Amino acid sequence: SFSEDLSLPVELTSFTASAGDAQVTLQWQTASEIGNQGFEVLRSLSKDSDYEILDSYTSNEDLIGAINSSEKHLYKFIDNSVFNGTIYWYKIVDVDVNGVRTEHGPVYAMPNASNIDLNPVQGGLPETFTLQQNYPNPFNPNTTIRFDIPDTKNGLVNAKLIIYDITGKKIKTLIDGALPPGAYQVTWNALNSAGQRVPSGIYIYSFQSDKYASSKKMILAK
Repeated sequence: SFSEDLSLPVELTSFTASAGDAQVTLQWQTASEIGNQGFEVLRSLSKDSDYEILDSYTSNEDLIGAINSSEKHLYKFIDNSVFNGTIYWYKIVDVDVNGVRTEHGPVYAMPNASNIDLNPVQGGLPETFTLQQNYPNPFNPNTTIRFDIPDTKNGLVNAKLIIYDITGKKIKTLIDGALPPGAYQVTWNALNSAGQRVPSGIYIYSFQSDKYASSKKMILAK
């Protein structure tokens, strides 16, 4: 929920992080800017602390603000200093001409070689581990799988979400990394790890972590 307070130097309409192979792309858009010098990009491995400045408008012209503008501006920053399978949290800070700093975020992404888009589901922290039935089911060509990770007091949970065919052969790894507590959904597009379309039939999706494992069946329709 973005505030409509126009006294702020920057009115942000969106701020997103999307995962790629060993990179994260941040994009944000302003509806208006008042006295905005530019942005700093901050990153952390934890949601609530230890943010460090990755880049700044003082050294990266892509982050220089529009100073005063009533038009939309889209900004983009690509973080290439990341490892696959790790979640990174990002904030952006706008700095006005008087040096006043306003934080936005955080958002996060988990880079991965398969370019799977893992999306957090907004809401409170889940109470228990769950693996939900995929939706839609039967499906063609896409289906969404949702799972919940509760707060285990250990911080991150090593989680895997793997799709197998009915003979137990591994088809595709959707998730393999350390995730913070939360509700997640991920989409499978009926492609195997080689990027080839798989035949219709019954498939198994299996969630595995240190403390919980569950598998369910799904049907890829003709």
